[in-house]
Amino acid sequence: VRAQGSQRLGNFAYRLSAEERGSNNYRNHNGTEYRNFFGYTEYNYGKDSRVFGEAGYADEDLELPGALTAAQMAQDRKQVQPGSKNDFADTRTKNFRLGLDQDLIGDWKFAGEGSHRNSHGNIFLGGAASTQDREINELTPRIVGKFGLPTGLAQLTFGADGQKARYAFRIPAFAFTQTNNQELRDLYTQLIVPLPVALEATVGGRIARMDNDTNASTLKFGDTAYGAELG
Repeated sequence: VRAQGSQRLGNFAYRLSAEERGSNNYRNHNGTEYRNFFGYTEYNYGKDSRVFGEAGYADEDLELPGALTAAQMAQDRKQVQPGSKNDFADTRTKNFRLGLDQDLIGDWKFAGEGSHRNSHGNIFLGGAASTQDREINELTPRIVGKFGLPTGLAQLTFGADGQKARYAFRIPAFAFTQTNNQELRDLYTQLIVPLPVALEATVGGRIARMDNDTNASTLKFGDTAYGAELG
């Protein structure tokens, strides 16, 4: 079941949607129930300038039937593994995003988004309860501009991405916790140049750095990567 609606009122616009679905799936004790809600709104205050925001919520409940041996599959491939009759995985996810498109001088424009996403999972597997949490915060600003050349308009883009993610997996019965804090940062640029005879050239580059900090023996590790394009 899905429903959605949208409306534009002058410079203001919004969109709302909701969805719910369920299935018993192929195996016994393998049913799933899923629902989500989403809302988006924007306000345009210039030719290409606007602010916008969106929010979403998703809820999924899944029954887990467990793995089967070859003998069990020959008997009934839809059956539940006897030790998995109470197993499940339930996940709740929330996400928010704010963005801005702003005209600058001439044919230059700033654009950027900030987002937050977090999910919480409750899992019961093999007689043990556990939780799994993820949180991601991201910022993606960039500047895009156009300038004239004898062959036409060229487009230049400068941008940066920053992301922080936190992950935690816990099994309270065994006093077990696994965590990781991750940071990702990158800078990139791209130039598109018009050429004669209806052709254009593209050149770009990116440098990215990722760092991880886990609770596994205070392990820290990271890497730097470089990318380039020519077309």
